[in-house]
Amino acid sequence: MARPPLTDPPRVHMTSNMEESDYHADATAGRQAEEDASRRTTAFHAMDVAGRSNHDEHDDAEVELGRRHKPLTPFERVGNAILPSGGALSSALTLASSTLGASTIALPGAFSVCGMGLASIFLILCAVATVFSINLLAKAHVRTGLGSYEVLARTLLGRPAEWLCGAVMVVFCFGTAVAYIIAVGELAKPLLPAQALLPAAFRGRWGLRLITFLYWSITMFPMSLKREINALRYFTLIGVAAIVYFIIVIVAHAAQSQGALRAKRLADLDFARFDNNMVVGLSLILFAFCCQPNVYEVYSELHEPRTPRRMTTIGAASMTCCTILYLVAGFFGYADFGRTVHGAVLEDYNPYTSAAIFISYICLGVKLTVAFSLNINPTRDTFLYALNLGSYHTAPDKYRWLVSGTLSVAALLLALFIPSLEVVFGFLGGLCGSTLGFILPALFVMYAGDWSRSTVSLGEYVGTWALLLVGIAAMIFGTAGSIYQAVVEGTGL
Repeated sequence: MARPPLTDPPRVHMTSNMEESDYHADATAGRQAEEDASRRTTAFHAMDVAGRSNHDEHDDAEVELGRRHKPLTPFERVGNAILPSGGALSSALTLASSTLGASTIALPGAFSVCGMGLASIFLILCAVATVFSINLLAKAHVRTGLGSYEVLARTLLGRPAEWLCGAVMVVFCFGTAVAYIIAVGELAKPLLPAQALLPAAFRGRWGLRLITFLYWSITMFPMSLKREINALRYFTLIGVAAIVYFIIVIVAHAAQSQGALRAKRLADLDFARFDNNMVVGLSLILFAFCCQPNVYEVYSELHEPRTPRRMTTIGAASMTCCTILYLVAGFFGYADFGRTVHGAVLEDYNPYTSAAIFISYICLGVKLTVAFSLNINPTRDTFLYALNLGSYHTAPDKYRWLVSGTLSVAALLLALFIPSLEVVFGFLGGLCGSTLGFILPALFVMYAGDWSRSTVSLGEYVGTWALLLVGIAAMIFGTAGSIYQAVVEGTGL
């Protein structure tokens, strides 16, 4: 049976539950606890509904039911048999795809500025913190019945927090989409030596922009108009395979390079570095793991049993795979080029010298296309909510297409004139990654009710406070470090 979207909880009233609780005052402790939890969730629902426009949730549910049960095409039937919609595998792949992306090309640079040992520690700690934050987000939904960052921020933290949360969400997801288009331009740069064979319109800097525009028009723009993230699950599988292939190419190139993996060359690599660049490297790693903006959409499309434990298991499997791939890409990319590695490792390869490298560039383009759509979707949902047009499940198609299309065009225009990929990653990771990935999940579960030293385990209590404090520190130092790198050292502006 189809469930109403998480962002539109059903209208309920507190009075009946409160009277029922009084009537059963002599019930068992377990029954009383259930009624307390019910009243608390009801209160959160009522607070949320009071601030929303007067939509008929029953009609919304019927619309959603009809949409979910429309006839499937033969391709969709085959796809559902291989990769079922809302299944654990497709959900894990969606999280992995929203995590693995253009940040992979920046990891060798992060290993260079942090040192291979310190960067490895940062990667593992960020992976653990990401899985823990996914668990907290799922628990916040179970305790409140609410299922989006903006609604949780308004209901639990107040209206100013809602607008701040929405602004950070938009900056992060939209900024990431811009970065992915910039990365497409980086992939197109190897075409420059062959521009003499192309028409005049495709030559020079403007020719590179034209190539980027054409690629965006044919691939990125149409996919960004999809209603559900799960609709991209077939392309998600291709995208994950593409990034894995690119990492294999990184390893193969390092193994074939003369002396790249010899003991003397490895001895020249830094194990740990402690300076401002190290902070920037940490910001890049924070950006590489930030998949939290997609968690509630993935959770809402997950088949039953839909529980925090199952969502945490899915998140743990996804982040484990991402961490292994990140460690491999970072280490071998750094070992291959040493301290001379660029912030974007794409600049260190020549695709004309190897068919495998050329193919990996094409595969990475596929991956960037899917990841672009995964970041446009949460940005679209925030604007739909702010404009009171409904959730992504219930908003009319014309409004959804209008918002998605406008955001895609705006991202393209910015990407064509902002060529600094590394600084974009560092700034987004320091400011937005720490806020969305660490600070807000901790605050949500703290204020969702039933959260104190006496009601949660010691591990959850200490972990939640640690997540909050580390997030605040990472936001301050990561953002300041990225700005310092861009302005003072002149690496991005």
